[in-house]
Amino acid sequence: MTDRKVVGVCYAGIGDEYQSEMINGLLEKQKDLPWLRLMFFTCFSDRFSGSAHDMGECAIFSLINYDKLDALILLSETIKDECILKNIVDNARAANIPVVSLDAEIDGCINILFDYANSIYDIVCHLVNVHKRSRINFITGVIGQDISTRRVEAYKRALESCGLSYDPTRVGEGMWWDEPTRETVRKWIDSGQEFDAVVCANDIMAMSAAEELEAHGISVPQQVSVTGIDDLEEARYHYPDITTARMGYKKGSAEALRLLEMIFGGENPNGRNIIRSDVIYRGSCGCKEVRPDANHYHRRRSNAWDDLNIFTRQIMRICSRITESSRVSDAVDKLRSTAMRAWTKKMWICVENGYFDSSSAAGDIVSQAAGTSFPQVMEVLAFKNDTVSDKCRPFETSELLPDLDRELDECRSVLFMPLHVNSRIIGYIAKEHTKSIYEHQWLLYSMNMSNAFSTLRQQAQLRHMIARLEDMYIRDSMTQLYNRRGFFSKLKELFVDGKTHDLTVASIDLDNLKMINDEYGHNEGDYAINAVAKALMSISVKGEICARFGGDEFIVAGIYDNDKYYLEYEKSFYEYLDYVNSNSSKPYTVSASFGIVAASSGGLDNIDELIKIADERMYKKKAGRSTSYRRRN
Repeated sequence: MTDRKVVGVCYAGIGDEYQSEMINGLLEKQKDLPWLRLMFFTCFSDRFSGSAHDMGECAIFSLINYDKLDALILLSETIKDECILKNIVDNARAANIPVVSLDAEIDGCINILFDYANSIYDIVCHLVNVHKRSRINFITGVIGQDISTRRVEAYKRALESCGLSYDPTRVGEGMWWDEPTRETVRKWIDSGQEFDAVVCANDIMAMSAAEELEAHGISVPQQVSVTGIDDLEEARYHYPDITTARMGYKKGSAEALRLLEMIFGGENPNGRNIIRSDVIYRGSCGCKEVRPDANHYHRRRSNAWDDLNIFTRQIMRICSRITESSRVSDAVDKLRSTAMRAWTKKMWICVENGYFDSSSAAGDIVSQAAGTSFPQVMEVLAFKNDTVSDKCRPFETSELLPDLDRELDECRSVLFMPLHVNSRIIGYIAKEHTKSIYEHQWLLYSMNMSNAFSTLRQQAQLRHMIARLEDMYIRDSMTQLYNRRGFFSKLKELFVDGKTHDLTVASIDLDNLKMINDEYGHNEGDYAINAVAKALMSISVKGEICARFGGDEFIVAGIYDNDKYYLEYEKSFYEYLDYVNSNSSKPYTVSASFGIVAASSGGLDNIDELIKIADERMYKKKAGRSTSYRRRN
C-alpha cells in the first residue's frame, strides 16, 4: 500500500498504563507501515462524572474532523460516557469510515476483545488445584457493566469446573478503584465470612484488597491469596507482587492496524477478534517466596519521579513568568520563549482567535460555563519546531493545524489534548507523538497553561472594565463627548511634558434649545444636542478635545499648527450642520453659535481665560445673528 492513510485514535485517561500499552503498540507498529499517519484525540480525565471539569475534558472529541480521517480506532473502555462514545461512532459512520473498537463490542464496528474471562477462569482453577483454596471471593468492577458481567461469569464457570458452588455473597463491587474495594473487603471481614482467596477483576483492586487485608492483620498470601488482572507496572513491584494476567494490548493494537490495512486493500475482515492473555503467577497467590523488601520498586521509579519534579518546577516557573506580565503581549512572548523547553520536538499551543482581546472577553468575566465546544477560528499562540517558537496565522478549527497535511508528512503522529478551565474551552495543545511516556507531566503542563491563560484573560477583562468605568466617569452619557471633568483631565495630558503649546479653544452654544424642547419635546431637544456633538466629533481629526459642559454648552480645545486652523475648524463645523439640516426631515433647523480663540504659547495656567474669551466671542456672534426659532417650510 502506497497511498497515505490517516487514522484517528480516541481515548481518555492519557498516561494510564492500560492506555499507554495500546498507544505504544500503535506507535511501534506504525514504524513498519510507511503509509500510516495517526492523529490521537485524548483527555486526561476518564471519570466523565458530568462535572464542569469533565465537560471541558471530553470536549476534545468534538474537535475531530472526520472528513480528514480514513479510519478510526477507539479505546472504547476508556470512554466511560456512553453518549460520547455513541456520538463518536455515529459521526464516523456518517463520514463512511471504518471503526475499530478495542476492548468493547460495539454494533457495526470491527471489535477486538481481550480474553479476560479466560484469565479469570485459569486463575480460579489455579487457586483451587495448586493452593487448595476453596472459599474464593471475587471483586468485580461495576455490577451490571458488560465487562464486569463477563468476568463474573468466568468466575462462576471456574468454580463449577472445580466442584465448588457459587455463592453470590462472595461477589463484591470494587468500581475498578481503591476505596470501594477496601470497603468491600471490610464488609466481608466485619460479617465474619470466612474466605481464603480474593480474585480481583483488575490489579488496582488487587493491590487495594491486599493492603486492606494486611491492615486487619490478615497475611497475604499465607492466609488469603489475592490476584488481579492487567499486569500493571505498580503491581509487579507491589509487596507482595501481584499474581495477574498480562493482556495482549500491544497485540491488539497491531491487530487493529492489520485489519484496517485489509480494509484499505479492499478486503472484509472478521468483525469479532479475540486476543488471549497470559497468566503470570507471583507472590500474592503463594507461588513464590515473598520478601519484605519493596525498595527495588522505589529505586526503579526514582528517576521518573526526579524527571517529574524537574518538569513540575519548570512549569511553575513558566506560569509565574506568564501571569506576572502586565500586558498580554508580554506574557505571550514569554510563553513562546519557554515553549522551547517542552519535552517534544514539535508542539502547537492553539487558542480561540482573539481569546485575550479585552473587548471580546468582557462578557464572560463571571461565568466560566460559556464555550463548551471549540470556536470556529483558532490561532497558534506558540509553535515549537526544534529551534523556532513563533505565532502563526489564524486558521479554521476544522483544519486542526495550519498546513496539517505537511505536518503529518513530517511528524506522522500528532496528539491533541484540551486546554480548558472547567467547561470553558480555551483551545488545545498538539504535539508530535513518538511514545506514550511521562504523559502526566503533560497533564500538569496543560492544566497550568489553561489556568495561566484564564488568569491573563481575566486580567484583560478587568483592565477593560476599569477603563470603561473610568471613561464613564469622564464622559457625558448622552453625547459621549467628555464632560467638564474629562475635558480638564485630557487637557492636562497635553501638557504632561511641562511645555507650552499653541492652543485653540472654541465655545459652542446650541441655538433655541428651549423652544425646540417646548414645541416638539425633549427627545427632539436631545436630537439637536447630539447633532452638534456629532458635528464636533466629525471635524475633530487632529486630536481636539471635545466636551459638553452642560445643557447646550460645548467646549473644544486643540493644538493648532497654522494661523488658519481655527478658521477652517469653524467653517467645517457649519458645513456639517448644513449637511445635517439638508438631509433631515425635522420641522426645525439645528443651528449653533461659535466663538473661537487661538493663543500662542497657551498653557494650563491660562485655560480659564481662553475659555472666557471664547465664550465672549460666541455670545457676541449669537447676539449679532438672528437666533429666533426657525420652522421649516
